[in-house]
Amino acid sequence: MLERPMVDENDPLEFAISNLSDNELGLLSEYRELHAAGFDTEEVRDMMGSESYGLAIAVMQKVNADLERLTVPPVRKL
Repeated sequence: MLERPMVDENDPLEFAISNLSDNELGLLSEYRELHAAGFDTEEVRDMMGSESYGLAIAVMQKVNADLERLTVPPVRKL
């Protein structure tokens, strides 16, 4: 199960995960555990149900967007 990490200001992934709600963490954890158990995407969708699966995908997209935002190198003006 995923847990809230102690936020390290230098780790964008920890920061992004720390901003998730308990519900979002639960969906992400369930999705991850099913994939880690060897189930393919369609099996995971069937086991989670379409609505929960869609919400889990949305959580992953949210984390990915946060990571992209937090890891963009600064633009230097010449």
